[in-house]
Amino acid sequence: MAFALPAARISQPRVEPPLAAAGGSTGYSVEHRQDALAAAAAGREDLVTPSRQSIDRWTANGVQRKKQTGNAPPLNLRGEHQFLLVVFRIMNPKGSADEAIAFIATHSTNPRIYSREDITKREKELGFTRKAGSTTAFQAFTPRNMHRSRSFWSTAHPTGEET
Repeated sequence: MAFALPAARISQPRVEPPLAAAGGSTGYSVEHRQDALAAAAAGREDLVTPSRQSIDRWTANGVQRKKQTGNAPPLNLRGEHQFLLVVFRIMNPKGSADEAIAFIATHSTNPRIYSREDITKREKELGFTRKAGSTTAFQAFTPRNMHRSRSFWSTAHPTGEET
């Protein structure tokens, strides 16, 4: 099973601009950015509508649109903490979110206590699922059931196995 860590959020190209009706902003189109760079290079600053900072950024980084992250760092289990979550799930696929939180806090170089919602959200983002499966019936090992099992296999018919 191979896991790939996501690239830095800021370097991901934006697939499609968000709709303005939904509160999104499309920014300048790639063509407009190229025209603005050409006008700035030709000394025609009066024809350029973007700011000087935008022109400098496009000159340094290219004109392709980048994912809009709101200039806020991602807070939900990244880097070492994400790796520890993956390690925990490989070692303990049926472990609870509380156990995952304790594992991350215990084994990380910079401990942080996450919420159950943080763990669940990151597991969904990573594509982890919880498939219903059979589990060991721990009640089979109670003293009463162990005695019944021993009686069944070691005594004659009315109480044990039929011969």
